[in-house]
Amino acid sequence: MKDATLKPIEFGYYYLSERDFNQEPRVPVYRDRFTVDMNNGKYASESDGRLKTYGLGGCNVTLVYARGSKKHGIITHYDTLSLADNVRKLTELVSGHPEIRTAGLKKAVILHEDMDGRLESEKEFSERTLQFLEASLKEILGDDVQIKRRDYSGSVSAGEGHREVFLVVRKGYWSSFIGGESFE
Repeated sequence: MKDATLKPIEFGYYYLSERDFNQEPRVPVYRDRFTVDMNNGKYASESDGRLKTYGLGGCNVTLVYARGSKKHGIITHYDTLSLADNVRKLTELVSGHPEIRTAGLKKAVILHEDMDGRLESEKEFSERTLQFLEASLKEILGDDVQIKRRDYSGSVSAGEGHREVFLVVRKGYWSSFIGGESFE
């Protein structure tokens, strides 16, 4: 494998890059219907159980959890320059499940790259992006949504694997390479 693109391996396994492919032990990322690729988003109900995304390296990941008569979860994973697409996808996913807007418990977590040590212009751009995303979430989900920000280091260090993020709708929590917490 000569480039750092996704390469199919038998039985639907993918490796993220040549570096990941060559590391020992080889840890596959299994892509299934619950996997959210970059610049996309997906919905899952409590009967589906879970969603996941991987490969964070400067992108924004938005996790949405709602509990009413049943539990709902959404993950979007977009690069910072695709903010409008991210908001469109969030709107589309929530519009397809209107009970999310009326749920008694609505929480969102925005995972974003830590801007420490960056140029002021980059910090300002990141802050404006996050403020717009928060305002959009309130518009899409309602003013009663609880929103948290969690930052992560954009540089990948050894042992972080594929930088996966999981949203376990059935159990009401999320976890990732930077930690996690319960929505309940």
